Amino acid sequence: DARVLHEDGGTIRRSMALNTGQCLPLSAIVQGCIDTIERESLDPGKSVLWMARGRLACNLPLFPYHMKCLLESHGNGMEKAEVYVGDMIHLEISPLVTIRTYFAYHFGGLLRKIGCQIRPYEKVPGQTDRAIAEGLEILTEAFLGKRPQRKAIEEAARLLGSIPIRKHPRSKVAIFGDIYVRDNPAMNQDLIGTIERAGGEVITTPYSDYLKIISSAYFGKWTQEGSY
Repeated sequence: DARVLHEDGGTIRRSMALNTGQCLPLSAIVQGCIDTIERESLDPGKSVLWMARGRLACNLPLFPYHMKCLLESHGNGMEKAEVYVGDMIHLEISPLVTIRTYFAYHFGGLLRKIGCQIRPYEKVPGQTDRAIAEGLEILTEAFLGKRPQRKAIEEAARLLGSIPIRKHPRSKVAIFGDIYVRDNPAMNQDLIGTIERAGGEVITTPYSDYLKIISSAYFGKWTQEGSY
């Protein structure tokens, strides 16, 4: 029974009370876990927060241990919740989950990227956001096995391709930075919307593309360390 963590601006602000100088996403994730358990009336003793193991940036090995400490210090039953340290690519769950996770990042990232190319030039305000929301629902159904993936992708693409636009010069702004922040409107306070309202066109990088960019450097590092 997997749940997506709840997160909004209030979650981010409340999470600062848990932070004593660590990477901000760490406390934001823990606060999201607490909020989700409370909002959905879950039993903390039967709830487990999934966190990736890894030796990437941000001192990830610290995350699971400190997350458990934060849950215990919060109390109110949250000390009974556990932290599950899983493989970053979910391989111990299933190779199929690994593949589907990659495609979820890939297709979701493309929806955001293409939406940013269309939204500033749409003739009907709000049409792009509605198409993205509908496309996301279609792709979700495909991942749940309710419709063929290829047809779902084609349908989502048609929704975006049918939006009438009027091109005019705009400055292009690329978003760089922390993975947790740059594509997270709750954490970055709707950065994309702010840039577009100021007259810019946003360039985003799907997470699947980001993995391709950094993979060769990490593979080289791990080979030198003997981490085959």
